[in-house]
Amino acid sequence: FTHVPAHGAATTRSEVIDAKSELMLTLAPGRVRLVAWSENALARPLELTLPHDEVVELELLPALAVEGRVTDANTGEPVAGAELAFWTAAELDVARTDADGRFRHPRFPAGGPAQQLCVRAAGFGKCVRYLRVDADGAWKLAAAEEGAASLTGRGTPFLELTLVPETRITGRVLAADGSPVAGVRVAAEGYFHARPSIAVRDLAET
Repeated sequence: FTHVPAHGAATTRSEVIDAKSELMLTLAPGRVRLVAWSENALARPLELTLPHDEVVELELLPALAVEGRVTDANTGEPVAGAELAFWTAAELDVARTDADGRFRHPRFPAGGPAQQLCVRAAGFGKCVRYLRVDADGAWKLAAAEEGAASLTGRGTPFLELTLVPETRITGRVLAADGSPVAGVRVAAEGYFHARPSIAVRDLAET
C-alpha cells in the first residue's frame, strides 16, 4: 500500500496477509492506495481517504503470466538485471531479467483495459509500453511508434522489449570572461513516445 498522510511524506510498503485473510493497519488520516496480490492473482487497486476507521475488502481475480526478453536496441544483446514495473500493483509488483535478458511476470490482469509496464536498467533510457490481455487469452502490445504494427497473439504473451543506451554528454560551463563556473545545474528536457498518440516528458539533469 501507499499512504499519503495529511501532513508528511508518502510511504510505500508491503505486508503479508494472515491465515484468516485479514490485515490490520493503523494509519494517520490521509489518502491510501491498496493493492493485494498472490502468486497468480491480484485485486484491482483501491484508493481511499481515511478520516476515520474503514473496513475494506479486496477481491483477488485470476491473472495470466507474461513472459519476454529485454535487449539492447543498438546491439541486440540481452540486458540482464532490468526491472519491469507493472502499473497494476503500485510498482511493488516487479519482475527482473536474468542473464539472458528474459523475464516472467506471473500475474497480469486479464479482461481489463491496457496496463502500463515500465522497463528500467542502469545505463539505458526507460521504456514504457501498454499491454492488454483479454479473458480469452488474446493479447495486444500497443506499438510505440507511428506506423509500426502492434504485437498481438494468444496464450502467454512473449514480449520483445528494447532499451536504448543512454548518451552521456560532457562539457564545461564558462563565464563570459572564460573562467569556469562551479555549481551550475544543467538539464535536458524532451519527450519520448510511450504510444503513437502519447508523448511522455523525459528529464535528465546533473
